[in-house]
Amino acid sequence: MKVMVASNLCIAKVFEPPFELDLHGGSHILQDVLKELARRCRSVQFSHDNGDAGDDVEKILLNGDHYYSLPRGIRTPVNEHDTVMVQISMDPLGGG
Repeated sequence: MKVMVASNLCIAKVFEPPFELDLHGGSHILQDVLKELARRCRSVQFSHDNGDAGDDVEKILLNGDHYYSLPRGIRTPVNEHDTVMVQISMDPLGGG
């Protein structure tokens, strides 16, 4: 299954949205998308070990709807060609 991932964050050669995320296997939920993003980009906390959204995640939209507004929240099923937008907010890493 492929879902489109968009984000306000771009890390050259590591995390460059928008891109298609290929989720292998059967059915998946929004939580699985975050876990896969965390696996690919370890410098950003996309999810916690318990499956909740990570501390760096400010907003998650599934096809334009905030996941808080969805009946199953972070456990909402994702379908082929859905769009997941992840807005990241991180403190600056250095000064100048």
